[in-house]
Amino acid sequence: MKPILDSSRDVDKSDWANRKRPGRYIKWLSLSLMSFMALMVLIIYEARWVFPEIQTYFSQSGNLTGQQLATRSRHYLQDAQARLLDMPGPEERAAAVTDIELAYGLFDVDVYHQQYDCTSPSLGVLDETVTSLESDSVLPVVLARELLDPIACLTRIEMGQLDRRAEAINTFSERTRWHNQVLIYTSLLIFVFGLLFW
Repeated sequence: MKPILDSSRDVDKSDWANRKRPGRYIKWLSLSLMSFMALMVLIIYEARWVFPEIQTYFSQSGNLTGQQLATRSRHYLQDAQARLLDMPGPEERAAAVTDIELAYGLFDVDVYHQQYDCTSPSLGVLDETVTSLESDSVLPVVLARELLDPIACLTRIEMGQLDRRAEAINTFSERTRWHNQVLIYTSLLIFVFGLLFW
């Protein structure tokens, strides 16, 4: 005797499976879309924040604000020295005093005092030079020669700061390389998960 098939039970199972399948599709589809959205957020973050930060860090080498304070101070001292070597009149003396005072302000930095022992003596020389210029008690040529030691100190500071900048750039490049590796592997992982969910 053949068994009797319960067609109504089979119909109920198929209806239940058909009702459950769209919900399951929607769940996996939403996970896939969330994965691709996470990938887009990661790309936008890189484009809007990380790359401009790198560009800002490396774009300050050729403009005025990117120069070291020691470099600008040395330029002012060299200008003052050139004025003093040309047998200056009263106006040239006043301009030389202004240059030396500007150089003094850029030179008198706590970091330079802490790391370079020639800073304080050089600032003392600049003070004496300004006093001598204002009192007109020493020949300008002699005062121009006195500026050689502060200029040499500023050159030493420049070289030291360039070495520190090179170390900072090396550290930054290592961090950037690590960041790029993390970005590549994370993006690939998110993309694979997105495909699997799809």
